[in-house]
Amino acid sequence: MTTSSEIIPALTTPWQGEPPDPITHPDLYRGVMMRRVLAYVVDIIAIVLISLLAGSVFIVAGIATLGLLAPVLWPLYILIPFIYNMTLIGGEKSATFGMRLFEIEVRNILDGTRPYYIQAGLMTALFYVSVAFTSWLILLLALFNSRHRTLHDFFSTTLVVRSQAMGELKSKTS
Repeated sequence: MTTSSEIIPALTTPWQGEPPDPITHPDLYRGVMMRRVLAYVVDIIAIVLISLLAGSVFIVAGIATLGLLAPVLWPLYILIPFIYNMTLIGGEKSATFGMRLFEIEVRNILDGTRPYYIQAGLMTALFYVSVAFTSWLILLLALFNSRHRTLHDFFSTTLVVRSQAMGELKSKTS
C-alpha cells in the first residue's frame, strides 16, 4: 500500500519561519528598493501599452455592438493594472515584466515559496489602495526595515528579493 508521502512529494521551501537575515544573506536584499522603483516604471509603460490596445479593441467592440458591450467592457478596462500585477506576481515567475527585467521577485515571507494568485491579488489591491491614500509615502516604510518591505508587503505577508540570490539560496537548501 502506498502512503500519501509517496504520492505527494514533499514541498521544498527555501526557508521555514523567519526569512534569511539581511546581514547573513545581503545578496537577497541588495539594491531591491531601487530595482522596485525602476521595475514599476517599466510596468507602468507596459500597463499603458496594454490599456491602449484594450481601449482600441473595446471602442471597436462598442461601435460594432452599437454600445451594448460598453457597460461591460469599460469596468474591465479599469481592472487592467490589477489583472496585470496579480496574474504575473501570482504566476510561475512571481514577478511582473519590470521585476523580471531588474531581477527581483516576490516570495511568501513565511516559507519563501511563490505567492498564490489570492496572495498576489491581495498584495496588488493593497498596493493600489495604499498608494491612493498615502501618495507614495508607503515607500518610506521600506527605508526603515532591513528587508525593505513596504506597507502592502507587510499586510500580504510577501517579500521582494533578488532573483539570482534566491536561486542560489534554493540550491543551497536542496
